[in-house]
Amino acid sequence: MLLELARSYFQHRYINRARKAYVRATLQYRGLGSGYLASGVLSELADRLASLERYRRKAIARILKWSLKLYWANPLSHLRNGLFQEARGYHVDARHSYQRAIRYGPEIAEGYYRLGAHLLAWKRDLPRAERALSRFLEMEGSRGGRRVSNARKWLARIRARRKFFRRRGK
Repeated sequence: MLLELARSYFQHRYINRARKAYVRATLQYRGLGSGYLASGVLSELADRLASLERYRRKAIARILKWSLKLYWANPLSHLRNGLFQEARGYHVDARHSYQRAIRYGPEIAEGYYRLGAHLLAWKRDLPRAERALSRFLEMEGSRGGRRVSNARKWLARIRARRKFFRRRGK
């Protein structure tokens, strides 16, 4: 009930009311003994506040830390933390968050996509990026969409590059 109220407040741009309702929903779930749900509510709050440009980054970072403190193995919290860290320019922290998201939630395809894209862009670790993007396509390939087409293009480039250097080495 509180969670729907918080979402409704946010949708109608009552940001302070929404923030308070999210925190009350978190405390309610935590009181019921469900750290996983409480952590998910907080990570959703951080994600929504990050979409607002006027909201302070330190506050969002504190909310994400609180979310991870409530339940460390919540893959969505790690994924959202990775997105936030990458937006702030902390690429090593983002990569570690994506890896934890995959470890704790191997069924979440977006974690594989984000890790593969991150490894291509910043680490230049082609074999690991290829594995992550291939796993993403196994899970989401039939759906289509922008992410699937991007992953297919990146994999084609990785394979073409490998093929080029094999021919060149002969």
